[in-house]
Amino acid sequence: MRLSVLGLPLIILAGSMLTGCGPSTYELKYKALLEENRNLHGQLETQARNGDDMRGQIKDLAAKLNYSIDALDMQAKQKKDAEAGKKKLMASLQEAVAGSPCEVAMRNADYVITTRFTFEPGAAELNVKARSDLRKIANVLSDNLPDASLLVAGHADNTQIRESKFASNWELSGARAMSVMRFLVDDCKLKPEKIGYAGYGEFRPVADNGTMEGREQNRRVEIIVTPHQAGM
Repeated sequence: MRLSVLGLPLIILAGSMLTGCGPSTYELKYKALLEENRNLHGQLETQARNGDDMRGQIKDLAAKLNYSIDALDMQAKQKKDAEAGKKKLMASLQEAVAGSPCEVAMRNADYVITTRFTFEPGAAELNVKARSDLRKIANVLSDNLPDASLLVAGHADNTQIRESKFASNWELSGARAMSVMRFLVDDCKLKPEKIGYAGYGEFRPVADNGTMEGREQNRRVEIIVTPHQAGM
């Protein structure tokens, strides 16, 4: 005779008690740990990708920084070389005008050679000494600034012209500037396409026309040299 509990066979009841009716607490914890592990792996992979992106950005920024540093170094070197070139050219021009009635100065980026050659009153012809002085100046310009642009500007004092073929100081100053320009081109072989002249008469004085010394300062021919290369 078989034993029974509540009308069910004992063997069936025992089987139900062994297998249970759902997952155990340990199984649930194990599954939770597996899910957490997968999440952590996903986070690590995301962080790794983000880290690669950051490293790439840092590398690009470092390359740009190095490029900027190199560019700044290049600009600093160019500026230093340009300043050295200016000083060398200024020294050469000052040496060329030594002992002559000429001066050299910088006006912004231009070299201004102020000549006060002796002209006959009311005349525009260059004398032998003026030609010799101009040739020295032209040699320096030809050797150092062959592509520079030149403007030869004539200036006069306010003394009224008498016994001259020129009707005004304006015309006289322009004629004297043209004489200098023609000598620089014809005799010194400077490029004619790089040079021009102007006459300003008595309208741009640098000193007081009321004194003899001031009038002497105002009677001048300026050679304004504009270098072709910026910074020279």
